[in-house]
Amino acid sequence: MKLVSKNILASLNAIFEQGKKVTEVSELFTHNREAMILNTALKYHLRIFAFLDKHSPKKLQGEEKLFWLIILADVHFSHKLSKEEIVSDLNNFYISEHKLNLEAAQSLFNLSLQFNGLLPKVSKEEQESDAYFGLLYNLPPGLIKMWRKNINPRIFMPLLRKVNNDALPQVKLNIKDGKLENILTKPYAYKKGPVTNTFTYTGIDLENDAAFLNNEIYLHNFALEQALKYLPLKKGDECLIIDENRSNSVVDLSLTFSKQLKIDLALPSLQDELYFEQIDKYYDLSNVFLYKADHNLLITFIRSKKDAVIIFPKSSSFDKIRKEADFFVHFDMSKLDQIIAHQEATLNEAASHVIKGGHLLYLVDTFSNKESHALISEFLESNPNFTLVKEKQFLPFDKYDTIFYYALLKRKEDEDA
Repeated sequence: MKLVSKNILASLNAIFEQGKKVTEVSELFTHNREAMILNTALKYHLRIFAFLDKHSPKKLQGEEKLFWLIILADVHFSHKLSKEEIVSDLNNFYISEHKLNLEAAQSLFNLSLQFNGLLPKVSKEEQESDAYFGLLYNLPPGLIKMWRKNINPRIFMPLLRKVNNDALPQVKLNIKDGKLENILTKPYAYKKGPVTNTFTYTGIDLENDAAFLNNEIYLHNFALEQALKYLPLKKGDECLIIDENRSNSVVDLSLTFSKQLKIDLALPSLQDELYFEQIDKYYDLSNVFLYKADHNLLITFIRSKKDAVIIFPKSSSFDKIRKEADFFVHFDMSKLDQIIAHQEATLNEAASHVIKGGHLLYLVDTFSNKESHALISEFLESNPNFTLVKEKQFLPFDKYDTIFYYALLKRKEDEDA
């Protein structure tokens, strides 16, 4: 079966059927347009699948359904294939045995052209429903329902619109080797960020940008940068970082303090450990001691209490909706309670490693209240020896352009008072 879209179909099959991520299938592409069509198909897959489930004369499954995902995503949204290529793929795909015959396939294709953006034709009242908002903004209806219930009505609609748009990469200048003038000479690719030495990348391909390849810059969330600035650290202090998100916070703190912070870094998996080793090879972070351990095993490795403990546990990661086209292919709402329980356990374990008068910084890339303010409030009620210094919820409406929450806590000097 000879298809123009064969590489995209193979990629979608790996993502939907084998659970792989977009980053793991990029080697299948021979043209940039294939990656563009794939990302578009993933972004609109909920809407396209809903259209197919309602209008296909027979139930589509497996490869056949994924093939239609490609065709409709391109015809209605990405527009990278020519009309001749689409007709050729439809003919070639249905030469082999599939549930639809070619005539029925052509009828389904022609029917799709009658729908603007493949959205169903509904009443004004139905346009306010969770189901319709889910199709309009490419979000699961259950998530829409949860957000509508828990988010301030004033920001509900702006948030839906914002998360439906892709986020631009945020980077920071490597003060070890990066030269600010090299970045400033590329205003078409780098826009100054809200924090010193930070930038938004507005170019075409960051991973192949010379400054990125030469390690003059590294990925760094603006809000994370702002949170780290509030830690009252000084050279010689001891820190523990529990990072389950590859945040580059260890790089930032090491370079800021000229590698004169003593940092214990706890990573949860071998893959994270290998990722750090690549970073360490370049930055030579001799001040960092690496441990591959979950939060509940830290007591085995960490012998002394720390001036500061930073924790960045796994979360619902709603900030990644705008960054990962396949986010909702892998997202499982049923695991939210499990995620929150893990965050709570990590927070309590981290607190036990803070010295009196020391600080605890809690970070999550989400705006779920249960994972942020509510969790911190419950922790403070159960741990009166800690006080809240500062907390902030970032939403993608301001100069930070991110979904992020942090809470800076301090352990009391005199816990008996």
